[in-house]
Amino acid sequence: MFANNTKFFDHIRRQTSIEGQRFQCSHCSKRFATERLLRDHMRNHVNHYKCPLCDMTCPSPSSLRNHIKFRHSNEKPYSCDYCEYSCKNLIDLRKHLDTHSSEPAYRCDFADCDYSTRSLYSIKNHYKPTFISTYYDFNIKSQNHFYCVPQNKV
Repeated sequence: MFANNTKFFDHIRRQTSIEGQRFQCSHCSKRFATERLLRDHMRNHVNHYKCPLCDMTCPSPSSLRNHIKFRHSNEKPYSCDYCEYSCKNLIDLRKHLDTHSSEPAYRCDFADCDYSTRSLYSIKNHYKPTFISTYYDFNIKSQNHFYCVPQNKV
């Protein structure tokens, strides 16, 4: 049993033959099937502060404290003033606070379209069938608006 899919797939990749392990450590010559596995291994040579709760290693004591606080602690010091929601960081709280707003967070800026929504997922799905063709693509113009831009015709 593996903690998550990434750990399972890492295990599978480690079972590959030497020929399939193209990425080599410059410190100890150990070989890996993927660049990410090599990067994870390189932490052993560079970072010296290992988390006692998982395989993570950190470059400094303060980064290890932050890792433990955000990955292994149940402490949620940021609380919503409007409901019982609490979270570990300010970014998540700001995203949550948007759910209490009645204003739509995203608006379509395409000509003659007044579609708006609270969900990033919904605005992306709105663009795909409505405006995306071989000639148009969508980009984020600001945090709250999308716009269509002509693609280079081949």
